[in-house]
Amino acid sequence: MTESLTHVLLPADNRVLKDVRRFYPAGRVERFTNGIDVYYCYVVPEKGLPQPVSIPVWERGQFVHYPVDELHGRLYSVNLKADLDLELVWIDGQALHLPALEWLLLQILLLNGYTYVSRRMLLAILERQTGKMMQDNTLSVHIARLRRALGVHEGQSYIVTEPGKGYRWRFPVSRTLEPEMKKNELMAI
Repeated sequence: MTESLTHVLLPADNRVLKDVRRFYPAGRVERFTNGIDVYYCYVVPEKGLPQPVSIPVWERGQFVHYPVDELHGRLYSVNLKADLDLELVWIDGQALHLPALEWLLLQILLLNGYTYVSRRMLLAILERQTGKMMQDNTLSVHIARLRRALGVHEGQSYIVTEPGKGYRWRFPVSRTLEPEMKKNELMAI
């Protein structure tokens, strides 16, 4: 099977190359010349089907990636409970219905607790989930929607933003991660 490629001609400006590499990390730079002028071209694999999404979790000094479908159990933080199997969230016993991307962001933040997750990493995960290139402000919109849905606890937002570092969960998180359950066992709960 051959890979279909898209070529992006780059100006001499190095900032453009950094932006293109950020949005298309799987690409490579090729140098072309006609004998007089030199051109740089960034070769980008075309987006196919969305790749399986994994959630990075900070463990033992590094991020370990867990496939979403391998995470099971519940996460607890102050007045919030999140069930990874049922994909449901409760705050003070009231169920919240979150869209898929906000649910994914919530899982990432809860699983990482006090560890900051960079905007770049979150953008890459959202791009894999949707199969589309995401703009930087799109992440801000999804974080804002998640904040609005969660509300505040004791006058503080659940999500902390640190410029240059990223996002993290403000409150302590406890985990009850369980082995994989079959769907018919989930239906009985």
